[in-house]
Amino acid sequence: MRLGQIPGRLRMRAEKVQDLLQALGILGLAGILSVIAHKAASDVSALAYQYSGGEFWLRLGRYIIANLSG
Repeated sequence: MRLGQIPGRLRMRAEKVQDLLQALGILGLAGILSVIAHKAASDVSALAYQYSGGEFWLRLGRYIIANLSG
């Protein structure tokens, strides 16, 4: 049943539930993206600590290519 087919007060409640679920979905997506960004930053900083100069960029490129699947 679509929202347009639901009468009166039930439609308002269904719209509020839909808005709440959308907000939760957005918060969940933001959480997932922040975890990915934190992991990437920690990996890059670990590589920067181990290697310096031109070798860092070489190792970073190899790391990115080796981890494209995950």
